[in-house]
Amino acid sequence: MLTCHPGWADLPAVRAGQVWVLDGPAYFNRPGPRVVRGVEVLTQVLHGVRAGAPVECGEARRV
Repeated sequence: MLTCHPGWADLPAVRAGQVWVLDGPAYFNRPGPRVVRGVEVLTQVLHGVRAGAPVECGEARRV
């Protein structure tokens, strides 16, 4: 598990609670309509701007 790696807790993003887990195969790894949803999810996670439907827990969650 990623959180078990040495130095994980020392990362600035981890200390600030800004680490997100996204489903890459569902949104980014294949071309198609789901890529648009992936951009909407990234918009909310990275910029706090809602684009499209609200992001669900299964789409992106804080670690």
